[in-house]
Amino acid sequence: MKRPLEGKRILVTRAKEQAESLSALIKERGGKPVELPLIAVRKATVAGDIFKQLLAFQWIVFTSANGVRFFFEHLRERHVQLPEEVNVAVVGEKTREVLSDYGREADYVPDNFVAESLAERLKPEIQAGARVLLPRGNLARDVLLDKLKSFGAQVTALTVYETVPETAGRETLIRLLQERAIDVVTFTSSSTVNHFFMLIEEVFDSLQLKDFAFACIGPVTAQTLRKHGIAADILPERYHIRALVESIEDHYLKEGFR
Repeated sequence: MKRPLEGKRILVTRAKEQAESLSALIKERGGKPVELPLIAVRKATVAGDIFKQLLAFQWIVFTSANGVRFFFEHLRERHVQLPEEVNVAVVGEKTREVLSDYGREADYVPDNFVAESLAERLKPEIQAGARVLLPRGNLARDVLLDKLKSFGAQVTALTVYETVPETAGRETLIRLLQERAIDVVTFTSSSTVNHFFMLIEEVFDSLQLKDFAFACIGPVTAQTLRKHGIAADILPERYHIRALVESIEDHYLKEGFR
């Protein structure tokens, strides 16, 4: 029996280190992943001794798997352990899994994997004056930071990694779009959206982007896509990559496998 994704060419725009998991799910369902990283992530320089002062915080809040990975990389470099006394909250199942890989279970995971959801659910947990550490990337939004502060928390934002454009694949990306060599473009972050349009800026007017299906992992990413004049065709109800691939399947089931 033919599967919905059979023969479908799906562009994977995640950073190289993260592309494999999405590509594997696409292959599992008969699709053809086309990996073309539009971003790269790297460890940020962190000055000072904050990693040796973790007991001063009541909560550490991770909003991405990268935040967890690079936070623990900084700890490892400094031969520091994450104190058990500090509560840990995470956004997203993948972030929880990565945290678990480092030997620590999350004390709190919200039902919906967006920063706004986490802030509201943490409100009863965080006492006024509580100190919160927010490890994040250089492009992180301030929504969670601002909301936690509005609850009376003392929040310290800590940039542990940087997201930068990956420009090496520009010509390949343009060729794939011009030759209609892909069917679906996937975006798993706002930075992948922004870098996609940055790379095609010079030829944007000549591309028929309406010919492609655009899939976004969540509403924040979809909102960024709309700012570039395109509405997401595919948006899962739960904001993780397995749900994203399932939503792509559903899209083609509704389209009658076209």
